Amino acid sequence: MSINNFSSGIKFCDNDNFTYQFSRSGDFSIDEANILTECGYVMKKLEKREMRPENEEQCHFVGVIEGLIKPLYRSEFVYLKYLDIIEKKKSVICSIIKVDKYGDGVAFYDN
Repeated sequence: MSINNFSSGIKFCDNDNFTYQFSRSGDFSIDEANILTECGYVMKKLEKREMRPENEEQCHFVGVIEGLIKPLYRSEFVYLKYLDIIEKKKSVICSIIKVDKYGDGVAFYDN
């Protein structure tokens, strides 16, 4: 897979989940962080359906994201890893809020 098929010239960052960038998070290797930084912008747009696939590799990526086909390329595995990590971070935050409902602290979760 060619990184050029996902490169947009816009560096991707996720300051909400990775305040100190991908390379300093401890979650990604240097190579993985570089792939996310270079290709993540287009991948995120494809995932959110904010752009249409422009080539065969982008079409394959969309199929992977939709769960229709298995990932083949390193960039697909890296982006799936990224999605898994941010999903785990969200579930940890929700769990902390729910636990505090009957605890001694302030109840943030009211249901």
